[in-house]
Amino acid sequence: MKLLRLNQLDFVFFWGFASMMLLSGTECFAIDQSSTGRSLFKPINLFSDDTDRKIKSIKIEPVPRPRPQKSFTTDSRLTLEETLSIVDTHYPKLLQGHVEVSKAEGRTMEAQGAFDPVLRNINEYKRIQDITKSGVFKNAVHNESRLELPTRSGIRLFAEVRVNPNDASSPVLQSGRSGEYSGGAIIPLLRNFIVNPERGKEQQARLAQSLASINLNISRMNVLFDASSAYWDWMVAHQKFDIVKGLLDIAIAREDLVKKQVADGDLPALAITEAEKEIRKRRGNLLRAEREIAKAGFKLSLFLWGNRDENPPDLSSGNLVRADLVPRKMSEQELKSGIQRALSVRPEFASIGIQREIVKVDLKVAKNMMLPVVDLIYRQGYDTGVDGIGNVFTGGVKMTVPIRQRKARGLIKQHNMELRKLELEELYLKRKVSLEVQDSASELNAAYDRFIQAGEEVEKARAVEEGERQRFSLGDSSLFLVNRRERDRAESEEKRIEIYGQYLKALAAFNTVTGDI
Repeated sequence: MKLLRLNQLDFVFFWGFASMMLLSGTECFAIDQSSTGRSLFKPINLFSDDTDRKIKSIKIEPVPRPRPQKSFTTDSRLTLEETLSIVDTHYPKLLQGHVEVSKAEGRTMEAQGAFDPVLRNINEYKRIQDITKSGVFKNAVHNESRLELPTRSGIRLFAEVRVNPNDASSPVLQSGRSGEYSGGAIIPLLRNFIVNPERGKEQQARLAQSLASINLNISRMNVLFDASSAYWDWMVAHQKFDIVKGLLDIAIAREDLVKKQVADGDLPALAITEAEKEIRKRRGNLLRAEREIAKAGFKLSLFLWGNRDENPPDLSSGNLVRADLVPRKMSEQELKSGIQRALSVRPEFASIGIQREIVKVDLKVAKNMMLPVVDLIYRQGYDTGVDGIGNVFTGGVKMTVPIRQRKARGLIKQHNMELRKLELEELYLKRKVSLEVQDSASELNAAYDRFIQAGEEVEKARAVEEGERQRFSLGDSSLFLVNRRERDRAESEEKRIEIYGQYLKALAAFNTVTGDI
């Protein structure tokens, strides 16, 4: 009898080992819906999955260019670099992105829970009928504990203890008085070996971690561009205020001179009214310029966060650092390099790559569903105590064969079409990014040309203003014309400053779309 058990054990091991060796050297075919609409049969390697290797090769840094941590104080001298440093480290929307990355890590841990060991236990007392004696009851005890360990390969290991010291008339399989102790495994030979839903969910969760980091990069890119634009608007508002303030100072200084000239009879009395009217007009312009500074300051202060409970900072001219960047025209070579860099480092392309890998995991699992379920079951143990039989053994094969497979085929078609969709999205994104770089470079060069023209306009306006003053001093002009020439010159200077700000924002846009911010 012992020899018979040994032969059974050898047979099951040999059959299982031979099946696994045979299958590991073969390929199974599953239906694959191609982009042309024809159903093709493509080979699937049943016992290999390179997704884990691809995941390990993905390296996504949440912040491509880490900056030293900064915080804003009332006496801070704000350069653009310092402003972006504060945004990088304190801005709530970017902190939310880091939270999403941590949440993705939690979802990975959740998916890994599918491989946690599970302990199952049951302890029962039963009062049941004794089938050997009609109308007579008997007491039965049912105690079972089972520790199960799922693995990523699909193999399920288990260890089991049964203590059921009752005769065979009990509805529970009987054991020796001291219990039966055994261990074994359930080994999938076709479906769910290596490629299985639980492992696929873990792989997708790990890919989603990288996707969360990429989304943080995309959000960061947009936030830093908005912060750069707000910074340059604030700087331009201050410089325009200086021009308006200088214009008012000239009018105030001239008022006493006009009054003296009227008293001397060199000017009519109406000139005093003209001078006072011009002062009030320029004071109104100054108030408007102050409002523009406040407006730009409020917009910029939204990006200057420190501690969470702090109020938005109040910006002043003491925080201002004048820009010393000299505009220049972008060369054709710089444009080509910018396009190449954008196509290689923009996070949107990495996002599509990660999404593609996630869909491929679903596709592998769907193709795996085309296979029949063939599970090798093996259990070896020892039955102890009084009435125990010693060595115990269970071995066999459990099989389930899908017939029509419409669910698997439908999933395969969906996932192939999703891959096609991502392919088209990537093609569109390449064109869109190239045009974005060209557009930002065009705006940059146009702003440079306008800046040069505005500079020449300022020089001409200053020359006209000075000539009008000389004519006025000789009595060949009027106060009205002098005021008019001064306003024209100031408007030209404001225009040049606005164009300078447009150039700086165009430069920030170029750095953003090329991934260099």
